[in-house]
Amino acid sequence: MAGLAEGSSKESVLSLQDVIKEDAELEQMANAVLGASDDKNCTYPKGYVKRQALYACASCETTGPAGVCLACSLTCHKDHELYELYTKRNFCCDCGNSHFPDMRCRLEPSKRPLNDENTYNHNYKGLYCICQRPFPDSEDDSDDDDEMVQCIVCEDWFHYKHLAKPAPDDYDEMVCEECMHKHKFLYQYCINMGSKRAIGKQKRREGCHLSIGVGEGCTGPAYFSEGWRKSLCQCAECKAKYVKSKLTFLLDNSDTLAAYEEKGKANSVSTQEAGFQAMFQQLDRVQQVEMIQHYKNLKTELSGYFKEFADKGKVRVVVINQWSSVYSLCYM
Repeated sequence: MAGLAEGSSKESVLSLQDVIKEDAELEQMANAVLGASDDKNCTYPKGYVKRQALYACASCETTGPAGVCLACSLTCHKDHELYELYTKRNFCCDCGNSHFPDMRCRLEPSKRPLNDENTYNHNYKGLYCICQRPFPDSEDDSDDDDEMVQCIVCEDWFHYKHLAKPAPDDYDEMVCEECMHKHKFLYQYCINMGSKRAIGKQKRREGCHLSIGVGEGCTGPAYFSEGWRKSLCQCAECKAKYVKSKLTFLLDNSDTLAAYEEKGKANSVSTQEAGFQAMFQQLDRVQQVEMIQHYKNLKTELSGYFKEFADKGKVRVVVINQWSSVYSLCYM
């Protein structure tokens, strides 16, 4: 982050609220992508992981689409060109299997040739949306918004500008038009179809939540409010439909991105605390006391420094490596 724009003599400033907001957004994005993913160990021994961060390697020669876990992306595919796939559900790491004829996984060398239950789409080739373009798209010179949203069923990514219906402000999850065409009954639960969600109010049968004619006349993507999955009908016939349509994940509250993010936040905090505690325990008593005192002094000095700008409603754009000053003070 630069404090000065190129060719400018004036110092660039941001409001304190802007800095806090930007930091929170970056942290939220990191948690969403990495969640509780392990950056040291390949996830292959865990089998088909419920949800994890995945990558596809554009540098390796492969016999077909393949996905690798976070640890393999950092170890086996270090310095390679990678497509970030965000998160996918029920996936087993492909690194080093028969999709990669010229390499073996360094973390888990003994892998079966194929993971038959893995599913793939054009994301594994670095393409997204109905436009079949990469993201970001270096050839797109338009000023149109290129923000994307993920379908929770097929897990492909779509530009908002390429969706048939605009997204409401208060939606939480989206199912694309193609997936809704396959699963029209889901229109009953969405928030963007109004009276067209279901034809008639008569229930299909005793104990079922679905209305007769649900989904008839409905087209386009569907948007759902937070917590909508809890309203899904769970009668015997509907449960059988979920199994047949491979939609049982909708009944699992831990499948949602919100749940994945919360797990990631908890894991991030616990990992940082464990690392700090391990380092702290290696110090003798005198060093521990000195470290605590240096940290308190640093905190006091920084608080006074930033208060001057906070009182004016401005804060300098400063990049500080967390704990780096404390460590250097402790070992001086």
